[in-house]
Amino acid sequence: CYCLPHQRCFPSPPVWHSFSKDIGGRLIQARPAAYPCHDPHYDEAACKVAKTKWTDALWRSDQVGASQHPQWDSFKQQKCLINASDTCYQGAVPIYAVDVRQADDVSKAFAFATKHHIRVIVKNTGHDYLGRSDGRGALSIWTHNLKTIDFSDNFERFQCPFDSKDGQVSAVTVGAGVQFGELYKAVAAQNKIVIAFDPPSVGAAGGYVGGGGHSVLAPTYGLPADNILEINVVTPDGSYFVANECQNKDLFWALRGGGPATFGVVLSVTYRTHPAPAAVTNVHHEVSANDSSSLRDFIAEYARLMPSIADKGYGGSFAALPNAGHLNYVLPGGNQSAAQQDWQPLVDFAASHPGLNVLQRVTMFPNFYAFFNATLCNRFKTQCTDLTGTNEILASRLLPRSLFVNSPDAIADAYMDILTRNSSNGARNFILTMSVGGGAGALGDEHSAALNPAWRKALWHTIIQAVWDDDASDDVIQHKFVDITNANQVFRDLAPESGSYMNEGDYNEPDWQTSFFGEHYERLVEIKALVDPHDVLACRNCVGSEAW
Repeated sequence: CYCLPHQRCFPSPPVWHSFSKDIGGRLIQARPAAYPCHDPHYDEAACKVAKTKWTDALWRSDQVGASQHPQWDSFKQQKCLINASDTCYQGAVPIYAVDVRQADDVSKAFAFATKHHIRVIVKNTGHDYLGRSDGRGALSIWTHNLKTIDFSDNFERFQCPFDSKDGQVSAVTVGAGVQFGELYKAVAAQNKIVIAFDPPSVGAAGGYVGGGGHSVLAPTYGLPADNILEINVVTPDGSYFVANECQNKDLFWALRGGGPATFGVVLSVTYRTHPAPAAVTNVHHEVSANDSSSLRDFIAEYARLMPSIADKGYGGSFAALPNAGHLNYVLPGGNQSAAQQDWQPLVDFAASHPGLNVLQRVTMFPNFYAFFNATLCNRFKTQCTDLTGTNEILASRLLPRSLFVNSPDAIADAYMDILTRNSSNGARNFILTMSVGGGAGALGDEHSAALNPAWRKALWHTIIQAVWDDDASDDVIQHKFVDITNANQVFRDLAPESGSYMNEGDYNEPDWQTSFFGEHYERLVEIKALVDPHDVLACRNCVGSEAW
């Protein structure tokens, strides 16, 4: 039901030009990131930059026509590849983008798109594993240049009485274009800490908020959705709202976990800030196993220890290969001696196991920003930022605390089932586990935000991946999608009553309504119908998208 560029209903160039004038000339003709590397518009200097920066997530986030994972910029075999002499196609890259600088830009973009029946997509950095930052023939609302960061020691939510929950609080308000690297630096300068994500290129106030987010700091300070105080948003009818717990409550509820680019365009988000701890404890383990059976034993013991670790406030990650892995955890505060004691059961188990070798390192950092930078540069040694620019899809599952208490061996068996599969099946023999649940994150009301209630019960967020080369055929690519869904069925069977994190979920997630939103889905559909009755915003596996 949307007009596409090859159809007569699509606006003519003069109409687009008039619209651009109406928004102060901030309409951009979006091009694929590899566009300058192709004739007849070859630009040697620009092409050299693109090839050099192709896997740099910060550079990609600055390109209006680039997703972090370029398969989403393609439409079937209509691609624009960086290292190919083939024709450069527009693919799924939107035709035009509005470079948003104020609320009125968004309101006018919605009005123009509604009048001309054009699909609207919302983009900040292009971090999206479901392809929601792209849309063939669409108008992109690009929020990347909303870069304000404002601190307040006495933040008062708009039209909330002073004696409402928490009264005045320490907070930071960030524009939708602010990225976590920028936010962490600014917060550290204020000697504060904010609950957020670690890759520096990820947006702090866009799809991360819509998906509900996760953070290694959640076991200490609560889930990201619990730390959001206020959201400024423009809904598809062009109206501007300030949403918080006192006004526009349904919208505030839906915007925290009900899905990005669904209920409106977020202009800014206000996060609660916390006093920076005097120190940050980092616990790192390098694990090598003689065989997969030994690694299975390690994972079972690790899972058995997990409830007590989460309850103490540790958050972190576990990267597992068939016979190796590494753990990287952080605890605000703490000390070296206590950390060694907390993790000693795992070290003792490994020491007594003939097939395991585990090296533990405990490091104290003066603040979280120092830990953040050290971890980032250790992981991405060439550029100290996250690497993207590859064709990659994910599938994920939230594993509840009850599994760790009652069935740690079943967790280990599930891991090994996936890790020891033939690598040709499309799912890499690699599982990334984000240990971001439990502790303070489990204490919040599971219905206080639209965030999937499964998050309150979860200790681990498991992620499996599939990748492919640029020159892969459609058949190969489709097999990757099928295979990763099949591999993740192991985790679905392990935790059938749980769910999945939509922002790192399976493109073909079975029963996605339940997996991504749980029991909140029906209420979200009702709110969607109120704020966007004409489905101006529509995206795959988003609330209300069944008819799209």
